[in-house]
Amino acid sequence: MHAGEWLDALASQEAQEFMRANENEDPFSLSLRFQEIAGIPISILASQIRSRQKARTKLPEWASHDCIVFPPAENLEQASSEQTARFKSTLIRGDRFVDLTGGSGIDSFYISQNFRSSIYVEEQPELCAIAEHNFRCLNQEIEVLNLPAERFLEQFTVTKEMTFFLDPSRRDSDKRRVFRLEDCSPDARKICAQISEQNGHCLLKLSPMLDIEQARRELLNRVAKIWIVALDGEVKELLFLTQPQPEDNPLYTATDLNLNGGCQQFEFRRSEEENAYSEYTDSGLYLYESSAALRKAGAFKILSGHFNLKKVAPNTHLYFSGEFYPDFQGRVFRVLDILPYQPKKLSSRIGSEKANITIRNFPEEVAQIRRRSKLRDGGDLYLFCYTDQHDRKMVAVCKKA
Repeated sequence: MHAGEWLDALASQEAQEFMRANENEDPFSLSLRFQEIAGIPISILASQIRSRQKARTKLPEWASHDCIVFPPAENLEQASSEQTARFKSTLIRGDRFVDLTGGSGIDSFYISQNFRSSIYVEEQPELCAIAEHNFRCLNQEIEVLNLPAERFLEQFTVTKEMTFFLDPSRRDSDKRRVFRLEDCSPDARKICAQISEQNGHCLLKLSPMLDIEQARRELLNRVAKIWIVALDGEVKELLFLTQPQPEDNPLYTATDLNLNGGCQQFEFRRSEEENAYSEYTDSGLYLYESSAALRKAGAFKILSGHFNLKKVAPNTHLYFSGEFYPDFQGRVFRVLDILPYQPKKLSSRIGSEKANITIRNFPEEVAQIRRRSKLRDGGDLYLFCYTDQHDRKMVAVCKKA
């Protein structure tokens, strides 16, 4: 039993009024108090209420429409957030768009707005039915095809006017999370190769856990651009734009989105990072910590030259400077003191029993440092525990700049 079987009933006035009246209720408690509403099993309604609660933050535009029917929880979990989907819609545009792994339809909806015509392809009939309903609800014209991605490519000719999107499932047959390209379904390597061989382009969404360089090699180096996308400080997805011809030096873009709609980006090519030069220092008035997107992108030495910063050590990705750069993509702190790492003396040396702790190239985990130093989490002090260029274990005591 699934929501796709109850689309018309879920759109009824009685069902909509029930969901609105109980939008803040615990879905589990509702399942204990009711059996059905408007002929719809309470399990279906409770699932919709749970998804709508999550969508208030993740998909506010969709959550604002009463007529929207949400897909199963696991599909909603893998779905892009509204902010990341809107970001993807800025990356590609053209004549014909094909989403080969339509899923929840979030990416299809936003990306399709930059194309003359769009096709949503999905092998699960339930998801197709829900997507078709939601596209009508949102007044977005998208053709829905109930096909596996592989069969679509067998039946339709790839043309240069087509731009493809692929977001392979990152769960195996036992519903366990997987991250490697070969473990995802469908096989992105085969599909992207097939599209490239027919002179097509594909925007590929992959797990943030993947090794970027390994993924490039598995995609036969046919990657023109790579976006590392973080939302509110956490890397959410990797985007690869594949093309027909090989590219040895693709463009990397570290993108940091925030919940207020802001966006910071830093672009570079791998050769620029490889050829960049870093100076090193033991101290500075300000400490700079690059964003998660920059670190995942491998932008380390290149930041030194771009912002006139000096690194702490070759493998310690923190930076010192005597200048304050407010547009730095990451966090900036004012340095109060730099101490040798002596955990039992740490509390007395910093004059506090609370501190926020970050480690970079350090042999102990944060939990271990807290146990040994007896420092509790919180407060306005920030401790950076790191290994410096002389292989010494140090602590930078900071406050936010």
